[in-house]
Amino acid sequence: MAETKSPTSNTGTWHDPNNAHTDDLNYAYCGDGEGGRTQDYQGYGFAASGSILEARVDVKGYSGDGTKHTIKVYVWDATQWQLVGTITSTTQCFSRQFDASAYINTPAKLNNVKTRIESVGLSAGAPTSRYVRVCWIPVYADWSLGPTETITAKTFPMEYLDPQEARELTSEVSGATITHTNKDFPEKLIKKGDARQLQSEWT
Repeated sequence: MAETKSPTSNTGTWHDPNNAHTDDLNYAYCGDGEGGRTQDYQGYGFAASGSILEARVDVKGYSGDGTKHTIKVYVWDATQWQLVGTITSTTQCFSRQFDASAYINTPAKLNNVKTRIESVGLSAGAPTSRYVRVCWIPVYADWSLGPTETITAKTFPMEYLDPQEARELTSEVSGATITHTNKDFPEKLIKKGDARQLQSEWT
């Protein structure tokens, strides 16, 4: 399953940082003398499971016509920030893709992914057109959903269930795709004394 998602929140010291949430002509920026500033983006809203096949940070933006305009791009690997790419001086609009698969390699890391941009250079003084601008910083990810199994109530030991409730359980889960954990079943249909045995048998 592949998705591209945009951030919904941010923290840092860039100007107008919310402008990098959407793919449009607005931008977050740093200007003359504002090198070394960072902006962190989060709230991408992934809900991945299974195995991560690819994770990538995409960046759109542009910069002024000075000679020392650089943007560094990072991802959070759940322990520390990892540099995934550097965008050097350009007077043209740019669109860059940086592979982050080495650091965003589990569903938990993807579901809590954060990105960071850092302005580098931008020393004060002429020319005054020293600036860096980021218009959009989405994350693209692709993951496998993992194996699923279609089961019916007859798959389960009927002695664990009250006879009068077995039919209700059948109608509840027949043909559904679920995982083998007792929490996926209506707890009221499982005898309290047998819930632990059912869990140990099927998880």
